Amino acid sequence: MLVGEGQNDREVLRILLEAFNPDLKGRIVTINDKIPLRDATGDVLHGRVTRLAGLVRARAAREGADIAAVFVHEDFDQRESAAADQTRSTVQAALSRQLGETASYILIAWEVEAWMLLFPDALTAFKARWSVPRARRHVNTGLIDDPKRVMVKEVARAGPPYRESDAPAIFEKVVALSHHTRPAGTNRSWELLVQLAASAGTARE
Repeated sequence: MLVGEGQNDREVLRILLEAFNPDLKGRIVTINDKIPLRDATGDVLHGRVTRLAGLVRARAAREGADIAAVFVHEDFDQRESAAADQTRSTVQAALSRQLGETASYILIAWEVEAWMLLFPDALTAFKARWSVPRARRHVNTGLIDDPKRVMVKEVARAGPPYRESDAPAIFEKVVALSHHTRPAGTNRSWELLVQLAASAGTARE
């Protein structure tokens, strides 16, 4: 199952999870309820994770299926940092207490646009006039401030404009070109996504 911040984010995660783990193809069910975990601690975090776990179990019951894996996505809205790692650790521990080893927390620093910047050739293939500036290539994109602004003001400045709704189609292009296996740069949250997708359990069916 997949829980994400919004429809575009959920679709991006579905595309990438299936690309890195073909066993998941056609099996991912999404939960649309948004339950913020990133800024919660203590009893508040426990209560929110308990609610989320209840939604996951209820959906599995409706589908008549066991829970093989649960992916929970949020944006960090800040650069990659020790604080991001601490948030990952705290929320992951809370999810694991409720859902066991099936649960994986995907925290993107800043947001999904930071992943887009790992694939400059795919962005140009998606829109011929789009171009990732040299200074944004082969870098740690998790350290770029406001990558959405970079997409709007720098990559797509020659037009057509970048819109958040482009995200799923962009990553479909990334996967179609097989660029998802060779990012042009680094990003810790991307690397963690690849690890989580590849190790997602499929035996509990």
